[in-house]
Amino acid sequence: MGASLGPGIVIVGLGPAAVNALEGIRSQDVDVPVTILSQEPYYAYYRPRLSHLLGEEVSSESLAIKKPQWYEERNAQVLLGQTAKAIDVDRKTVSLDNGSELSASSVILACGSSPFVPPLSGLDRENVFSLRTVDDARAISSACETAKTVCVVGAGPLGLEAAWALAKRDLEVHLLEHGSRLLSKMLDQNASRMLAEIVESAGIVLHLSAFSEALFPGGIRLAGGEEIPGEVILFSTGVRPNLDVPRSAGLKINRGVEVDKLMRTSTPWIYAAGDVAEFEGSVGGIMPVAVAQGKVAGVNAAGGQEEYVAVPPSYTLMVMGTRLFSVGDVQDGPDVTSIVDVDYDSRVYRKLVLLGDKVVGGILFGDIAGSDKIRRAVEEGVQLPGAAKESVPDYASLLDMIVRD
Repeated sequence: MGASLGPGIVIVGLGPAAVNALEGIRSQDVDVPVTILSQEPYYAYYRPRLSHLLGEEVSSESLAIKKPQWYEERNAQVLLGQTAKAIDVDRKTVSLDNGSELSASSVILACGSSPFVPPLSGLDRENVFSLRTVDDARAISSACETAKTVCVVGAGPLGLEAAWALAKRDLEVHLLEHGSRLLSKMLDQNASRMLAEIVESAGIVLHLSAFSEALFPGGIRLAGGEEIPGEVILFSTGVRPNLDVPRSAGLKINRGVEVDKLMRTSTPWIYAAGDVAEFEGSVGGIMPVAVAQGKVAGVNAAGGQEEYVAVPPSYTLMVMGTRLFSVGDVQDGPDVTSIVDVDYDSRVYRKLVLLGDKVVGGILFGDIAGSDKIRRAVEEGVQLPGAAKESVPDYASLLDMIVRD
């Protein structure tokens, strides 16, 4: 790996994908110049933790993925509070909002996503928020200091944690979920029901199959006419990839920027990773994907040939003070065998799902011991010949087989 001359690598965005892209670059080339553009005035931090801190003092430093010194040690120039506006493909330059330009040998798009807020009437009323940044968290906490009621729209992991944090601030909290149960992609019916019980035991008013229609000064109106109180409204209704810069380069875009196994876009010297990237029809949206894709994009932008291998989606969360783990296919069905171990008194639920003798999914609720082994088994498609459908063991025996495999 000799010294690299000429224009360097420009990373657009500074989150987990960008941090790992820098790691990938330096594993391949220790000399190529690297410039990272951060729209926010902060170094990369853990966004999922923001919801835990609502109502408390929020510090970007306490949430930081890496300290500023880490970037310096890797000889990366980090431009905080500077936004990429466009990429000129012919000139191989990245233009910034301050009018300056950066020449690039390669570009890595790690520009992430932004909150999606449904186009309802009344969004222009006071104290309507989404949560994506440190500044958002501070604004929400400030608004809640003088409020008595909060309505959280969307009961994904972030919405659940936001509701939990705000309920501990002696606020009346309403949680709206348009689905018929909680975390339906991660949990099965039984685990969703247990989670709903925890939500309600925390004093949070849960509204399932709730379709928002309009906002009014004191809350939000549902499609059926019911009015839910909310001096503060927090939307946690998903995210959408940030596509303005990719569009400026004329890249091929579907839901996200389409990439191949090398994380290359339709313009081969431009790469994409994390929330902005779409690989084989799927937009990541979770940190393990951003981490893995960022590393591959960095290696290859620096001249490598590493391939990204998609893995079954897995989640490890702290929701409502309860540890949750989910990986792979977790729903019951005629073609799979589910092995369940449940302790309702302790609110502990464990489940493994087999397709034939292959482990294809698992849920751990309340106690996530063994999650690493289960994740590995699902990702590697581990087969357990002794666990054929006609002789399925109990959960403990099956987990022991996975550990020994």
